[in-house]
Amino acid sequence: MKRLMSLTILGIGLLILAACGKDDETQGQLVPTIIPDPSPTATIAFISTVVAPTLAPNSIVPSPTSVPTETPTTTPTPTPTETPTTTPAPTPTETPTTTPMPTLTATPIPTATAVPTPATTSIPTATPAPTSLPEPTPTPIPTYAFVAGSDSIKLAASDSSPGKLFGTDVAINANTVIASAHADFDRGTNAGAAVVFTRSGSTWTQQAKLIGTNTGSGDLLGKSVGISGDTVVLGASGATPAGTDSGSAYVFVRSDGNWIQQAKLVADDADTGDKFGHSVAINGDTIIVGAPSETSYGVDSGAGYVFTRTDQIWTQQAKLTGTVLSVNSMFGWSVDIDDDTVAVGALNNESEGTGSGIAHVFIRTGGVWTEQANLTASDTITNHNFGRSVALSENTLAVGAPGHNSKGANTGAAYVFLRNENEWTEQAKLTASDGYTTNKFGWSITADGDTVVVGATGNLAKGLNSGAVYTYKRNGTSWTEEAKLTATGAAVEQKLGTSVALDGNTLVSGTPGDFQKGTNTGAAHIFTAQIQ
Repeated sequence: MKRLMSLTILGIGLLILAACGKDDETQGQLVPTIIPDPSPTATIAFISTVVAPTLAPNSIVPSPTSVPTETPTTTPTPTPTETPTTTPAPTPTETPTTTPMPTLTATPIPTATAVPTPATTSIPTATPAPTSLPEPTPTPIPTYAFVAGSDSIKLAASDSSPGKLFGTDVAINANTVIASAHADFDRGTNAGAAVVFTRSGSTWTQQAKLIGTNTGSGDLLGKSVGISGDTVVLGASGATPAGTDSGSAYVFVRSDGNWIQQAKLVADDADTGDKFGHSVAINGDTIIVGAPSETSYGVDSGAGYVFTRTDQIWTQQAKLTGTVLSVNSMFGWSVDIDDDTVAVGALNNESEGTGSGIAHVFIRTGGVWTEQANLTASDTITNHNFGRSVALSENTLAVGAPGHNSKGANTGAAYVFLRNENEWTEQAKLTASDGYTTNKFGWSITADGDTVVVGATGNLAKGLNSGAVYTYKRNGTSWTEEAKLTATGAAVEQKLGTSVALDGNTLVSGTPGDFQKGTNTGAAHIFTAQIQ
């Protein structure tokens, strides 16, 4: 490097000396004279290429200042020329070399990249927060219970009059109650009708009165009632489509608060005296109708008929008869349905003695119905009338036996059966805590989940046959009496418990003997379970 610098200085010196001997005009021509000399030419060329890079990195201006010093070459004094030569231009060159500017490149070390790393790690820390949110969720679910002595709301038809027997049968679905008056005489003596009530808040109002087309005297429309959503079915066991008391059933549907008749159901093999429609039940698009006096297995052996709805059209799907039917069994006296399970009561079946009674269970698989069980009470004896009432709720079946005589004739009892893997077993026997002769506990029955309600029309709580209803709760496998309910304003012969229906916390029971507007005017009473 030093040698290079010496050569550079020597070249500059020669140029200066040459310039001193010439005037200003010829000064620019001295360079070409020297260029022919190969040695300096190479030196000069080398200098031009080397000096430029050295100056650029140094970013020091002194080096170019030596060039302008050549301009005042007119000064014939060579001394100053030497002075610039002595200027330690290389020194600054070395200084920059020692100054490692690249160290600045080390400054942009991606330390900043480490900043996002903690940021991302902190994000997942927030995820545990939502996990802990569900912890305060445990909100206690309110429990409800029917309370003895609580008031009831009384429902009466807007055209109530003596002898209509309003409340003979009742049904409930959510905020809609249907109550029958099978002795209504708008279309003739005992032509029958049913009344629909709806609830808004705690207020019940009459929405409609249902009367079938072509009904007439003796049809007994409303002998039985059932409701599912916006569909109602009414049995008319006295209708005459195939002879006296052959019976029929009417289907009504609600649209925008208006009820219209959708169908009239008649058994495919309808015959005189069958009393088709004595009992009815509905679940969704399936209806079961009881005909307790049908004669396939002898007089009053009975039958049940299943109808299904497709595109608003109802067709008979099956005729059900039990495997142990006999004369006077009255299979179909009571019916109920829950999804693909049907229960049918035969209160006079003699399998355990005259009038001992039996309950049959059928299940549907792919449109085909088969008998799953024949159930009798564990302590059944003659005239118990086991099966006078039946109620299904999923895998629980409750059966009333108002003729049971544990505390005297017609004291009554009810039995609860539980299904486990297609096997039905008796879970409990229910009796009234104050049961006595002629109580007729089990005359009617209803079930919803872990609650069973039993009607006792002969109860004397408010006078002879004033009637009462009893509520029972299941806890685990044990059933306990929850409350005994009587109607507000109850009196003799009102017969509360003639019919019962339960949906959630609302219970309705009929009192066809109510005489507010005369003998057997009838009414229905609403009871509401209280929050505990």
